Amino acid sequence: MRSSPIALSAVAATLALAVLAPWPANGQARTADVRVAWGYNYGLDDTPPHGLVGGLSATVPVTDHLRVGGEVQKVNQFGPYNDYQSRALLARALVEYELLPGRRFNPYWMVGAGPTQYRTRYPVGYVYDEALGDYIPTDAFEWDVQHRFHFTGGIGLRAYVSDHVFVNPELRFGVLPLVQGTVALGVSF
Repeated sequence: MRSSPIALSAVAATLALAVLAPWPANGQARTADVRVAWGYNYGLDDTPPHGLVGGLSATVPVTDHLRVGGEVQKVNQFGPYNDYQSRALLARALVEYELLPGRRFNPYWMVGAGPTQYRTRYPVGYVYDEALGDYIPTDAFEWDVQHRFHFTGGIGLRAYVSDHVFVNPELRFGVLPLVQGTVALGVSF
């Protein structure tokens, strides 16, 4: 399996932040977290990416209210009759500002920025299907690949269900333009 340079960059940045994060001198415990998210991504201008999204993210605390980290997400979209298919791979650097740090329910604001790779598969041609009474794509496809840089911002909530496990719904808006809603299951350690 070949790894994407975007995914490797996001993992390397997250590990570097975890090692270099300025931990407090007073011994106050701050914890890093890892989240697995799933949800839906909707492109407002009716272009990709809109579809199911899944991803992995990690953040580390920098101050009492500020967390930094990174994430990688993948969006899949399928068109009618599966005649086109889009995939987007998004990598973001994240900055989160916690409004109520240390509480069981911790709302936060977040911003993120990073590269995006879009891969869209288009049919080369169509044939008429008598049974359906419609044109359907042939079996020949071509891929179109685009690279963009994107920014997102939004709100989230860390709701701890135990000392180390939390549920994390988020709502984001982006300049692509897009709206993304996800729910993550996370672990603090």
